[in-house]
This record gives sequence, C-alpha cells and structure tokens, in this order.
Amino acid sequence: MKKSVKVISIILVILVGVVVLQDWVVNVIFHDRILTEIELLLNENIESQVSFKDARLSTLRNFPTATITVDSLVISEGSHRILSASEIALQLNLFDLLEEHYIFNRVELDGAEFNVFIDSLGGKHMIKGTAHPDKASRAFMLHIPEISIVNASIIVTNAFKKNHMRISIDEGLFNMRSSSDLISFEGDALGTLDTLVNKGKLMVTDVKVAAENSAFRIGQVDRRNFFDGVLKLGEAHVKVDGVLKPVSNGNIMDVTLEGAEADLNNYLALIPNMKSFHFKQTNPDARLTFRLKVTGYVDPVSYPSMDMDFKLNYANFAKVGSPYVIRDVYINGAYSNGEEKGPKTSYLVIKNGEARIEESFVQLFGSLVNFEDPMIDLDLQTELNLKELNEIFTLPKVAHLEGLVRVKMDLEGKLSDRENFTDMSTRHFNGLIEFINVNGAADSLTFVMNDLNGKVEVLNENIRFDHIRGKLNGSTFGLNGLVDNFFPLINDSSANISQADLVIDLDEFDIPKTFKEPDQIPDTLGFDYSFFPKNLNLGLKLSSKRIGFGDINIERVTMGVKMNADSVLLRRFHFWFRNGEIRMRGAGHFKNGINVRNEVSFDADFRYLNIDTLMTQALPKSAKPKEGFSIPENLYLLANIDVDKLIYHGKVFNHIDLMATYKRHNLNIDHINVGFDFGRLSSAWKISELDTKPVLDGHARLTLDTVDIITMRAYYADLIPKKDSAKEKKARKFEIKDVDIHVSSPMIRHKKIAVTDFVTDLVLYNENMKLTQANFGLFGGEFTLTGLLEHSDTVHVMSTARLSAKNIHASQVVASLPNTENMISADHVKGILEVDGLLILSYDENLVHQQKDMIGRIKLKLDDGELIDFKPITHSLKFLKKSTLDTIFMANQEIDVLFHNDEILVPSTVFSSNVTNIEFMGYHNNEVNLGFNLRVSVSDLLKSEKKKKAKVGARAAVKGINYYLSARTIDDELKVDPLKRKEYFWHQKLLDTRYKQIDVILNYKLETYRAQGITLP
Repeated sequence: MKKSVKVISIILVILVGVVVLQDWVVNVIFHDRILTEIELLLNENIESQVSFKDARLSTLRNFPTATITVDSLVISEGSHRILSASEIALQLNLFDLLEEHYIFNRVELDGAEFNVFIDSLGGKHMIKGTAHPDKASRAFMLHIPEISIVNASIIVTNAFKKNHMRISIDEGLFNMRSSSDLISFEGDALGTLDTLVNKGKLMVTDVKVAAENSAFRIGQVDRRNFFDGVLKLGEAHVKVDGVLKPVSNGNIMDVTLEGAEADLNNYLALIPNMKSFHFKQTNPDARLTFRLKVTGYVDPVSYPSMDMDFKLNYANFAKVGSPYVIRDVYINGAYSNGEEKGPKTSYLVIKNGEARIEESFVQLFGSLVNFEDPMIDLDLQTELNLKELNEIFTLPKVAHLEGLVRVKMDLEGKLSDRENFTDMSTRHFNGLIEFINVNGAADSLTFVMNDLNGKVEVLNENIRFDHIRGKLNGSTFGLNGLVDNFFPLINDSSANISQADLVIDLDEFDIPKTFKEPDQIPDTLGFDYSFFPKNLNLGLKLSSKRIGFGDINIERVTMGVKMNADSVLLRRFHFWFRNGEIRMRGAGHFKNGINVRNEVSFDADFRYLNIDTLMTQALPKSAKPKEGFSIPENLYLLANIDVDKLIYHGKVFNHIDLMATYKRHNLNIDHINVGFDFGRLSSAWKISELDTKPVLDGHARLTLDTVDIITMRAYYADLIPKKDSAKEKKARKFEIKDVDIHVSSPMIRHKKIAVTDFVTDLVLYNENMKLTQANFGLFGGEFTLTGLLEHSDTVHVMSTARLSAKNIHASQVVASLPNTENMISADHVKGILEVDGLLILSYDENLVHQQKDMIGRIKLKLDDGELIDFKPITHSLKFLKKSTLDTIFMANQEIDVLFHNDEILVPSTVFSSNVTNIEFMGYHNNEVNLGFNLRVSVSDLLKSEKKKKAKVGARAAVKGINYYLSARTIDDELKVDPLKRKEYFWHQKLLDTRYKQIDVILNYKLETYRAQGITLP
C-alpha cells in the first residue's frame, strides 16, 4: 500500500512539473509573438491612442485552456480616456494556439470603464477606427461563446445638451456570433443607474437596471446596428427594439420603447419627487401603458423625432390620514416634438382626462401646442366639494371649508399673445365659476364666511362678478363688479391696462373683539405697496349700514377709492356716528411700491365725543406706541375738527375748533379754540423738527371767567395725572421756543382774597416761563407783578417775582388775614399802603406751593393810617382818656418785612402818630400765629391829647418815659401784657439776630441764582 501511494505521488509530481514546464516553455515561445499580434491587431483597427502594460500567456490559469491576459489597457482620444480596463483575459484552446489559430472560447473584462464625452461645442470624443479601403469587403468572422463583464461602468456626458448618465455594471454575460453580414451579441446584464441628468436637471438616482434577453447586432455590410430586448428599471419593464445606422458624426435611428405595467407604482418609484409626495397610489390594478417612437437623425447637438402615446387607467391616490381618495384617475393622451424636433413644434394632447373623489369630479380634454410660445385649447368641467378638497390638500389659511364650487371653462388661444386677445379670430375664453353654499373661516383673522352664493363669469378678456352674496361674521354682504381685460394682469410686460370696478354692500358688520391685535402701535404710517399689480386700475365702492368694533359703532359708511400701481386716490371716505361724522379725501403716490407722497384732508364734526371711552375701545390695553414712532416725511395733512362737547379725563370741554396742517415734519396748528369750565382757550402753534427733537412755538390766549384758585387747582390735578416725584426725572423730548401766553379774568378768588381785572402776559421757553407783566386789582389797590418760573433739579418749579403795588387799603388787607376776627378786624385799621419787594417761591410737580422753600423781602409804606380802638393800646393805656386812644393817626416811611418758610419778620420800626411815636416789631410762624411788641412814649401821651394827622418824621423815635407791652395770640384770642424794659430789648435782640440770619440766606440765594445765569426780575 505504501508503495502504491509513493508511486502515485511521484507521478503527480512529474505531471505538475510537466505542466509548469509546459507553461514556461509556451510563454517563452509565444510571448513575443502574441505581443506582436495584439499590437498589430490594435493598430490595424483603432486610430485612437492605445496602450497596455503587458500581455501574458498562461496555461495554468484556466487549465487545460490557454489564457492570454492583457494588463492595464487604455484607449484615449486626445486628453479624454475613452476605455480603460485593469485586465482583459482571452481564453483559447492550447492546440489552436500551437497552430496559431486565435479562436477564443471566452473573454473576461474586469474593472472596465467606458466613457463617451461630448464637449460644449458638440465635439464627440469616442474611439476612432482605422479605415481600410482595400479591406472594405472583408467580413469579420468570429465566434465567442462567452463574454463576461464584471465591475464595469459606462459614463456618457453631453456638455452641449447638459446631459449626463452613469451606469455601473455588476455582471454581464454575452455570446458573440458573426456571419457574412452580421456580428451579434446576445445575453443579459445587471447593474445600477447611478445618475441621470437631463438638460441640467437631476432625473433619477440609484435605480437598479437590467438587460434581459437582449441582442445587439452590427451589420458588416451596411453598418446598421440592430438591438432588441427588455430593459428593466427597478421593477418596471420596458421593451426596446430598433436600429441605428452611423452617418457622419451621428446616427439615423428608429427606436421603439413600449411599457405596459400592471403595477403603476413600478413607474412612480422611478420619479425622485414621488418619495416626498404625500399621495400614494393604492390600486394594484392601476395600469400605465405607453409607446415611445424615436426616429430620425441624431448627433451630439441635435435631437431625434419623438412621438408617444400614453394611457393611465384605474389609478387611485390616497393621502395618509385623510378619509378621502382621489379615485378612477384616467388620462389618455399623446406627445410629439414635431417637425423641428424642439419646443416650438412640440405638442401635448389630452384626449380625455377624468378623476373623482366622492362628490367631486374633474373632466377635461384639450391640447397644448408650441411649448416655447404655448397655444392652449382646453375644455374643463368640474364640481368640487370644498370639504373633500380641504381634507386632501389642506388649503392654506382657511378652516372649516365646505360647500360646492362648479367650474366650466372653454379656453382657446395663445397664452403669450395677450396683447391681441381683443381679436376674436385668434382666441376665445369662456368660463363660469359658481359658488353654492360655501362656508369657511380665516382663523388668524377671526373672519367666518357663510352661505356664499353667486357666479363669476369669464367672457373672453372680461370677468364679471354677478350677484355674489353671503354672510361675513353673520353680516350679509353683496359683491358686484367687472374686470375689463384681465389678461394684462397675467403679463407684466403688457403695455395695456386692466380696469376693475367693484361694488361691495355690507349690511351690518362687527369686527370681532378677538381680532388679532398688535402688541405695539406701528412705528410708521408708510407701507409696502409693491403687491399691487402694475397693470391694474381698480375702482372700489363700499357702503355699510353699520360697522362696529367693540363699543364703537359707525352707523353708516360710504367709501370710494381709485387705485393703480402709482397712486391711491381716496375720493370719498365718509363715516357717520351717532354724534357726528368724519370725512376724508386724499391721495397716496408710490414709486416701485415705495410710498413717496401722501396728501390727506381730514374733516370731523361731532356734537359729542368722549375721549376716555374712545381710547379704551379703539386700542387694546396692551398696545403701546413703539419707541421711535414717526410720521412719514412725505405726508401732507390738512385737518379741520369741530366738537361741540368733548369729555377728557372726566372733564367737559365745549366748542372745540381746530385747524391744522402737517408737512415735512412740521405741524402748523392755525388755531385751536377750547371752552372749559373756567373760560376759553384760543391758541395757535407751530411744531417743527418732529423727526428729531421737536421745537414748539406759538401763542395762546386764556380768557377766564370768575374763578376760584382752590377749585382750579383741583381741576388741574384731576386733568393731569399726578406724577411720582420719587421717580427719576426724564429729559424732555422736545424744545419750547418763545411761546406767548395772555391770561385775563374779571376776578380770581382764593379764600378771602379776590383779585380783580387780572391781566397778564407770559413767555414760555424751554423749561422756564417769564412773567412779562401781570396787572390786577387787590385790596382796593393796583398791583404790578413781574417774575420768572424755572425748573430746578431739587425744586420742580421755582418762582421769582417782583411785586409792586399802590393804593392798597389796609382795612382790606386785615380783613383777608385768616383767624384774626377775635384779634383785629378791618374796623380797627385804616390807611393806604405801598408795597415793593421780591419773593422766591417753589412748587412741586403738581403746582402745590412748598412753604418750606419760600424766602423774600417786601418793603411797606403806610400813609393816612388809623388805629381805631386797637386793643393792644387801649387795654394797656387805660390811664388815658378813651377819646385820646379811640383813633390814632399813624404813618411810617418804610418797613422791611422778611419771609422765610413759615416765618414772617417785621424788624423794629417806628410809626409816627398823632399821640406818640410807636416802636413796633412783629413775628409770625406756625407756632406763634401772631405776635408783636410795642414801645410807646408815655411822656408824649401826657403832653397832648389833640387829634391831628400824623406826619412821618425824618428821624422818628420813641423818647422820654417808655411803656412796653407784648401782644400774643392764644387760642385765637389776643392777649396783651406789659413788658419789662429788659424783656423788651431781649426780644428785640432775638428778632434782630433772626432777621440778619434770614437776610444773609436771601442774599446768598440771590447771588447763587446770578452765578447760575438766572436773570431775576
């Protein structure tokens, strides 16, 4: 046994050695000969550049047959590589090789890539064969039982037509046979259509392809190329057969492609957009059949003739989530690119088209000729159930849509020849759109439409809105009108104009309170007008019996508007309210959709107007003016407003009359007259630079009736909301120039004080007000007042006033003093006063006087003074006869009175009297209601009791034996007590000290104001 194994092993080794030796011997003997034969074969038949790395012969690779392997074959045309293969293996019988008969029984191509490139000028780059005129009649006789192709690719690029295709071939197996007139390739192949681009548009990607039972035959005599077979694209099958005959730089072709798929989805799967399409074809019996005939001459820059018939049957399309299905879709039609094989001669014919949902259906037939300048002939009839349509297509911005719309259309004409649509010989266009019980809602606008019925008729170039009726938010409305020549609306280049005239009748309409309100008032009155068609003139008339918004009711409305792309003409805009009316006219002018000029005339006439309720009703509480709110520079506004009675902050204003104009950021109020509880205000204003920091200039005349200061102050506090003084003071956003204000009143009262014949002139500028002069009567005298009111950081308003008066009746002054009835009255004092002085007062933001910030000095002079039964003297000098003291005549040269906060100081001053000189000093504050000390000369009292008028001496003094007394108010009663000399002079010292302190404070304030540049009166 061991011996047999050994023998067999020796024999096998010998055989292997013989085979390897044979392979080496054959390769050595035939290598150069095969290499020469391959080079000769390629050079004789191919003119393009050919190269390969090596040609090897092996008897071991596919033993017992011999294999010739060509490595790295490359065929190029110029700079373009046309064919490349990593390896080509040619198998043949070893004995045929020994006899030099190159009869191949199998050819294998691995990693081959075949490129066809056509440049942007139409130049074709392909393998060029070598012409052999002397061998033209020689037939190519070759039979290869198997040709195997693995991992190959075919790339075709046409830069001129912007087409591109790449096919990857996974595997293919063919056999080759030749006869005297044909070379035939038959077999199958599998691969992938990686990319297909047609005219620059991506059509297909990553589709499995296959060629089944395919045959390609090359004519050896007339060079015709025949092919037939089945092309499988994905799951779709297309039968292909035809013939190509090379001519010059192209081919004469006659090719037919036929499809008859029972499953329509096989075709739909080839369309990339169908992957994202919301509708899916659900009927397994749906069928698409077509026959495409491609004939004629084609080259890299020209197209063949294409004619196709197609028919779609039994298709159903369903949308996920919708209960409705578009069913029974049927389309029967044809397409051709015509004689010129291009868009100009192309046409599409729909012989019949139908589809339905449940109640909805569509029927149409027609044609489209000349894709470059389309001529359309279309007959369409449809009935659409809007509820079904809305469920399937989700119509934008419309909810709860239901009802029927019927459409009939007969259209024939050239779409581009809109300029000649008035020529009835070239076209006709008839249509009817009928609305039947249409309901819907625009939720974003809270508008609800109900019971819409009516017709829209299309007659050639005209559209008529005929008796369209419905309910908008429950309000009945009607629409009628005509659009004359609507075709320019669909042709922007047209020189013609469409004219539309619409009439809208609205019964009673309430704008819902839930209407979407803006969070902010718009920052400008301008708007984008570019949406308006440039070829349209629109006339619109609107009338309504009532329009309401919240609590605001417009009882009647008429409006007339003319609009085109360049302007909006407001010819009539009339609102009637229960208590008045508003009329508007104007025009807006536009350029390229941008507003360039506006002119508006506004007239309002009201018997009664409540601003408080109007503002809360017209604007939402959340609406606030946007920072930087501005009025367009291009607005010109003329306003006339008359209001008999107006309510603002609960106050009544009467007989308001306003006339104003606005132009280029300047507002001119020619006049504004307002009557109110205390009189009437007449004024005129000019406000400039409204776009930056406005400047206010003007004049006003305030004519008051008899008024009370306390009542007016309360009125002002109610009218102007009280400010929070704790908040940081904000810089004012406007500048006040010189505003002249004239105020007059027959009488102004404040408690016991009555000012008569009050006339004043003021000048208001920036934050200050100058009191040019005020004249009035008070206490029987004539007063003149000049002053200055200024804003301050610490004190809101500071008033500096110069007061001068003459012929003041002292008795009236005393009568006006508060709480003095039990101490001193007008019956006790007589005389004529003269006053001259300076007061500095302060007020808070609500114009309330701040007593703690008051300071001033007033000089008093008394003439013809009389003290009648004056208790401080009569009670303390009882030792004298009553007749001597019942009337004391007095006079003085001048008294300096100082005011500081709640203090009033009268320094020591001497009055001359008919009985004696009297030294007087007085003091008042919140604790001491009234207090004064007197010093009289007893010596003078005893010398003479003769009554005579007192004369002011040059140096009046109290001499001789003096009597001292003190007068104080206790519980509103005047108490008079004698004083010791020492006490009197101690009081005098205290008073003089305080007087000097206040005098220093006053002078310091005056110097501070002067240093700040404040001009004091």
